[in-house]
Amino acid sequence: MKARYLTFFSYIGSPFRSSEKIWLKEGKNHTDFESIQGRLELALLGLRSLVYPSVILSSRTDGGVHALNASAHFDLEKFGTKIYEPHHITYALNKHFYRTDTPIYVKNCYRVSDTFHARFKALSRTYLYRLAVLKKGVVLPEFTSIAQYIPIEEWKRCHFMRAYDFDIEKFKEGANYFIGVHDFTTFKRFDKLKQYKHNRREIKCIDVRPACAQATSYTAKRDSIWEYWDVEFRGRAFVHNQIRRMMGTLNCVAIGKLPPEEIKVMLQVPSKHSWHNHIQNCPPHGLYLCDVEYNPQDLIYEATDNNTIEGSDKIETVVTNADGQRYIERGTDRAPISSKAYGFVVDNKPDNVPVLVVAHFFIGSQDCAVTDVLTTHHITNVLSVGVDAGLKNVRHKFVQCLDLPETDIRPTLADCLPFIRAAIGRKENVLVHCNAGVSRTAAVAIAYLMHYHAMAFEDAHALVKNKRPAIQPNAGFTKQLKTMKPGELI
Repeated sequence: MKARYLTFFSYIGSPFRSSEKIWLKEGKNHTDFESIQGRLELALLGLRSLVYPSVILSSRTDGGVHALNASAHFDLEKFGTKIYEPHHITYALNKHFYRTDTPIYVKNCYRVSDTFHARFKALSRTYLYRLAVLKKGVVLPEFTSIAQYIPIEEWKRCHFMRAYDFDIEKFKEGANYFIGVHDFTTFKRFDKLKQYKHNRREIKCIDVRPACAQATSYTAKRDSIWEYWDVEFRGRAFVHNQIRRMMGTLNCVAIGKLPPEEIKVMLQVPSKHSWHNHIQNCPPHGLYLCDVEYNPQDLIYEATDNNTIEGSDKIETVVTNADGQRYIERGTDRAPISSKAYGFVVDNKPDNVPVLVVAHFFIGSQDCAVTDVLTTHHITNVLSVGVDAGLKNVRHKFVQCLDLPETDIRPTLADCLPFIRAAIGRKENVLVHCNAGVSRTAAVAIAYLMHYHAMAFEDAHALVKNKRPAIQPNAGFTKQLKTMKPGELI
């Protein structure tokens, strides 16, 4: 029996290249010893699950970044109706990490719904940056290294700065400009493949507070020349390198190299060209992922979440083979459907609420392609895939596409994706629909995220599934999308 689990864990990031594995074209079922994700999967392989234990991290951190309470989910499957007990998984993982001298410790493990996603279900993430500056009045000899004054217990645990006249009040003043919703393109590490991905994020709060050294009592007895500060950032999500670049900017403000008001300009003109080259990106070893918060209700597993439902042997299901032949399945029995019968379950319930996948991009069924719904959601562009809605008062495009596994989806994507991109480029809302909004619509939405947001198929599918749980691209569409390289679909 297959089950999904959510785990919370801590780690010291110094020995690892990053938290995420290197993406390989051949697939994700490979071990990567230099990543947190790879080490977790290696430990889970010891449980001998029937499926590969692919770990999905809630947060992706750079090499050297530490975590106090990170989270991830994974699926495990056992023979029969039994599952792996969460406490047994916790014990087995910690035993493996202890024996292999790996600085990862699992704190808890829970069974969750089969649709739970550790990354997309997260409500907020809290990061902490530990900073140490010279106390006021302390002057070190000119040719003296600060390393001889750093407690060895703090090695690779805190960022020490040899900065005189560090003004913490200016630091706090500059931090206030970051709070709220902004475009953080200036504070993102430039990635050519992801340069068109939106970088709007919300920082809910930044807390700057005095701290102390994490040292032994022996070291604590000595007089310290350092003043420690904890800078806590809280938000739902962050772009790549955002916190470390923000810290580097605030340090420049504190030592007088940059006026606090310049941060406002960097946010109002979001571009890699707005970055000041004299700002030094803070090192990763001072950064900690402190917490990932979820809705408590999402962590409660209910038996109804199971894929196996009592009495399912009495349910009739219409199945279409790759050759087009349709059958009715009831339990283990299968009966062919005549050519005059419907090859689908007739559903008369309205499905007229489009869902927003990313900014300006809506998906739904053909019930959404009516004037009242389009007006309500301010949709002025409609892409009809396989079903012509015949709309007149909006910018409308119809693309022929049969919902069959053998249909070549590339020509369809070549017609659909530029239309969607053009509408979003004009900052106009666009709706993509087919008949039921399940297969063809989902395939186009996933392809859009893969091509323009450079997302892997699994991540794009999970995002669209989270927005519209009913989606299910047919087997042929899924197979084709999995073979396509992100950023190069058309």
